[in-house]
Amino acid sequence: EIKIVLGKHSDAIGLLERAVHIYSAVDHSGPAHRKVAGVKECLGRAYQGCLRYGEASRSFQDAFDCSSKRVGAHERNGTHPLTRAEDLMDKGAAGLHLAQTSVAFADYMVAARVYATALKGTNWFGDKLEDNSELAVADCLLGAGTAQAAMGNQWKALELYQEAYQQIYNRTKDDQTLALADICERMASCYVSLGKNGIALDWLT
Repeated sequence: EIKIVLGKHSDAIGLLERAVHIYSAVDHSGPAHRKVAGVKECLGRAYQGCLRYGEASRSFQDAFDCSSKRVGAHERNGTHPLTRAEDLMDKGAAGLHLAQTSVAFADYMVAARVYATALKGTNWFGDKLEDNSELAVADCLLGAGTAQAAMGNQWKALELYQEAYQQIYNRTKDDQTLALADICERMASCYVSLGKNGIALDWLT
């Protein structure tokens, strides 16, 4: 992931392929291991950065298929809600790359609802949990907003981005974070699409 952020996509590919191999071999889950889908999604982005679009598409599809199977298994077996939410996030991320935007939106919103409740209250031992729900919910809302923007629903995307902004600010009490800067950029892009360049400029400055 860090290599991708730094633009070192070719370096990232080898590391990510190795990670898939290790996760697939560590237990009986094999390629259905809970970490494989997320790694495959990162691998797809690394391939994209190297202009290897066919391999990128296959990696995104693998990530989507793997996470879809895991989500279905959770629904049948009633596994821990946070595990289900993580797999929904992986499925949503892969779905965005595959232009399955309505599916991605639904997955992100379900994950947001899970995080909003599962990261509060007490744990199995009765100890009060530190409330980490805002940041997790914000991440889901950003994915949902991206899905709405891709579907051309810019006003709905702005609504979700605004909510994500507020969630992060509620947690950090700091309006100078990189996470908020990213949201400002996303909102500006929506306003440009709506022909409201002046408002877009306000969010970028």
